[in-house]
Order: sequence, then structure tokens, then C-alpha cells
Amino acid sequence: MKCFKTLLANIYTIKKLKRAQWYLEREKPIVENFFDLAPVDNADIDGLYGKALDFAMRNSAVRNVAITGPYGSGKTSVIKTYEKNSPYSFLNISLATFSDPNFNADPGSSSSSDEITVKIERSILQQMLYGSETSALPYSRFKRISKPRWLNVNAAGFAFWIIICFYLYRERGSIFGVTSLHEMKPLWAFSALYAVSYFTQLIARALRASHSLSVKRLSLQNGEVELDGTPESSILNKHLDEIIYFFEEKNYDAVIFEDLDRFGSPEIFIKLREINKIINDRPRRRAGAGILKETQPLKFIYAIKDDVFFNKDRAKFFDFITPIVPIINNSNSREMLSKCMTDRGDKQEIDNRLLGDVSLYLDDYRLIKNISNEFLIYQSKVGGVPNLSKLFAMIVYKNTYPKDFEALHHGKGALLRIVELRTQLIARAAAETDVRIETLRQLIRASEAEICSAQEDLVRIFWGQLCGGNTDYNIKFVYAENEALDFQKLLEWDNFRKLYNEKSIRVQALVPWNGQFRIRDVEIGSSFREIEELAIPGTKFEVRYERIKNKSSQRRSELNNQIEALKEEKSELARKPLREST
Repeated sequence: MKCFKTLLANIYTIKKLKRAQWYLEREKPIVENFFDLAPVDNADIDGLYGKALDFAMRNSAVRNVAITGPYGSGKTSVIKTYEKNSPYSFLNISLATFSDPNFNADPGSSSSSDEITVKIERSILQQMLYGSETSALPYSRFKRISKPRWLNVNAAGFAFWIIICFYLYRERGSIFGVTSLHEMKPLWAFSALYAVSYFTQLIARALRASHSLSVKRLSLQNGEVELDGTPESSILNKHLDEIIYFFEEKNYDAVIFEDLDRFGSPEIFIKLREINKIINDRPRRRAGAGILKETQPLKFIYAIKDDVFFNKDRAKFFDFITPIVPIINNSNSREMLSKCMTDRGDKQEIDNRLLGDVSLYLDDYRLIKNISNEFLIYQSKVGGVPNLSKLFAMIVYKNTYPKDFEALHHGKGALLRIVELRTQLIARAAAETDVRIETLRQLIRASEAEICSAQEDLVRIFWGQLCGGNTDYNIKFVYAENEALDFQKLLEWDNFRKLYNEKSIRVQALVPWNGQFRIRDVEIGSSFREIEELAIPGTKFEVRYERIKNKSSQRRSELNNQIEALKEEKSELARKPLREST
């Protein structure tokens, strides 16, 4: 029994059996939490876009149609929806895989512009011609590698033709000697008919093959034949006959060009417009088979951004313009992002503020879907229980800056440099904290060295210097902001501070006069700061006042508490996240 199960398991692993199982189950819905990034075919819910495009398709005067909108607005989905619901035949040409958004050519370089134009034209021609079967374009000069059909039958037919020819040659005397139809053998008639018809087919194939050759030079002397190799100044102009032949053989109603605006080359639009006019002006196009062809010119539909042409040139170039209103922008991207995350049940575990901040920079629905897909995979693959908010932030960074994210794997990138600065930021913050601690300690040491114990002592020092330096007067009052203050009022520090800005000290003093003393106003001739320098050289009264305040036990306790708090802040620096280290 065990061997039988092993045999069944081995049989199940066979590739063809897996393929058969996939074929039987391919229609079953896949129940997963992933989102595909492909365009949808139900983007026109109210049918307004379809009505606009129907108008353009049914109007014979409209030849060039623009579907405009920013990247990610849903232009391709609208086109796909219309293709699904309309009776017309479309040819899709997309240059998405050919686009290089990082290309930044010199505006003055004509060679770079010409090279881009040639590449675009070649891509258009390749998608146009190589997308069709070889048998559909038998006279095209573009030959593709195709697998020969009925190779054995054709080989047998050719061999049989050789035998028939040999048989007819051997019987030529009898055949030419026939005088009436009654003497003609059926085998002779069949052989002659087969030989002639097969030879005619060979000649037709040879002529068809020679039609794609263009001889530029023929040298009988050296036996050389050089085929045409015209420089590719313009691919579309060079192969214009191929394009016209293609559309004469293929009954397309419209050609859809997508991502043609990514290269910033308006010249290609002008060439395509000219080609559209040439095709529609062809007599065979106007008088084709059926009534539909007589009234349905070939349309060129361009899915482009709004800023491809300047000012009013856009309205002059296109015959009809259909704008696409983006389904997502910065104002509703949060709802879209929340919807994608809610469908998987992870929104409640991600910080709402983070979702709101990130959504301001997400305006592409495909990008939001891809973020959700990658988040699901990373969440399942990361070991342990990850912080979902941090994981989500990393996935957003990966999708918005993929080049820098890839550089992280090689020890490079802007984010890595920022993270490496964390050590420097911590060291700088620690040094700044040490300076603040040392400043507080200096305040304590300075207060301990202060000889005065009260603010009144500082006033007495000033008053003593004022009176001692002016012994000719008996000073009673000193003016501060035009207010006369005696010594008792000056002991109040708020009154004493009024003297700081006095440029010339003025006092009231008893002045001797004719053997008597009279009270008079006297200009001392010195400023407050000059007297201060004489009284307490090298310092200031306000500084010594702060030192005296720091002598109090309450103030000393506050300073010590500040020092301890700074020490704790310094020890916490290494544990702070990067966003709080700056």
C-alpha cells in the first residue's frame, strides 16, 4: 500500500499531469488577499466614457482622438472597457516596455532626439507588423521566422511532381502521337494537369518571395548582389508602403497608442497624423468592401498626458479629446489605502497617523495595490511578530524609492547614510548635555564662592562706592529714571535695577555754601557701569545677585534636580529612535 501511494505521488509530480489539472481548474476563482495590477475592464460604470468614444468612432470627421489624463488615472482601463463593449476592431500599440523615465537627453542634442524617434518608430512598426500572422501579409518585406506547415505533405507533393515529370518525359512520344481524345489515357491527363498546376504554384511562390527583395547594386563581374540598405532617417517614412499595405489587408477600425508621451517627442505625433491621413485618403480604404468601410475611417487613439502639447496646440492637433478623471488623488488616497489594508484585516494594527501621512504621497492605485501585496508577503516571511507599522513604512519606502532600497543590500543609499549619522547625532547630543550639566555646576560653584549672603549687601557696596568716591557731598538721594531714591528704598532690588541704564548718575546731596549746607542736585559725571567696575571689578551686580539667589536651599535643590534630569536624558539617548535623535 505504501509503494502504491509513493507511485501515485510520483505520477502526480509529472509536469503534464499538473498542466492538465491546471487546465481543468483554471476557471476556479483564486481565494487570496492579493491584488492584480493589470487594467480592469469595468472602469466605465456610468458609461459616459463609452458614449464619448462612441461619438468619436461614429463621426467620420474624427480621425485622431486623445484620451488624456495623468499617469495612473485609469486611461488603459477605460480603453480596455470600451474594447470589451464595442463592436469595433482595435490594434493596441504600447511603448511601456520601451520607456526609460530616467533618460534625460540634452535639449540641444539633435542626435539624441533623432535616436529616440527612431526607436519609437521601430517599436511601433514591430508591434504593428510582427503581431500579425505571416500568411495574413504575404507580400510584406518583413519576413518572420515561422514553422513550416505540412512539411511532409509538401515534400511528398514535390517528389510526386518530379516523378510525374519523369513519367511524362518518358511517355512524350505516345502523348504527342495521340490524334483524338479517345486515344488519350486518363493517367496522362491527370499527370499533365498535376505537373502544370504544381509548377504554377512554384512560380507563384517564387514571385511572392522575390517581391520582398529590393536590389540596390548588381555586379555581374564580381557576382555580387547588394540589397537595399537605406539609412534609418525615419522608419515610418521608409516603410510607409508597408504600413499602408498592412491596414489594407487588416480590417482594423482603430489603432490605440499608449505611453507614446513618455519620451517627450511631439514629432512622432505629427508623423502618425500624416500616416492616418494617407491611409484614409487611399481609394481602396474609401471604397472597401461593405458599407461599414465606406463610413468608418481608420481612427488613431492616443492615451497621453495633458501636457504633451503646449497651450492651444492640443486642441488643434486632435479631432476629439476625452479627459479621464483620476479615480485616486492625494485627497482620497487614504480611503483607497485603508480599503486595501482593511480587506486583509491589517489596518487596525497599523498606526492611523502613519496611514494618513503616507497616503498624501500616494496617488497611483497600482502602487497602493502593490504595497498591499508586498506587505502581505513580507508579513508572512518575516520571523517572529513584526511591528506592522514599521514593516508597512519599509514597504512604502521600497515602492516609492526602489533604487535606494536596492542600494541598502549593498551597503549604500541615502537611508543608510542617514542611519549611520545616528551615532554622530547621539554623540553631539551627549556633548551638548554635558555642557548644560557643567553650566549648572558652575552656577553652584559660583554661588558657593559668593561672599555676600543677601542682595542688600550688594546695594551697600554700591552705596559705599558712590559716597566714598564723592566725599565733597553728603549724598541723601540718588535719581533712577527721574525718581529720587534714598538708601532705604534703594535696598529694594527692583528699585536698584532701575539704575542699570543710567548714563550719568545724578544725586541730591548737602553741599556747603557760604559756611552752610544746602540740598542741591549734583551730576556725579559717572555712569552706573563705571561705578560698578570700581565697586566690584570684573563682574556685574546682576550676576552676583543670581549667585546669591542660588545660595538658597530651594534654588540649590532645583539646580541639583536639573543636573540629575540631564544625566538621565543623556543615558536615554542611545535608546531613542532615529526620529528623536535630531
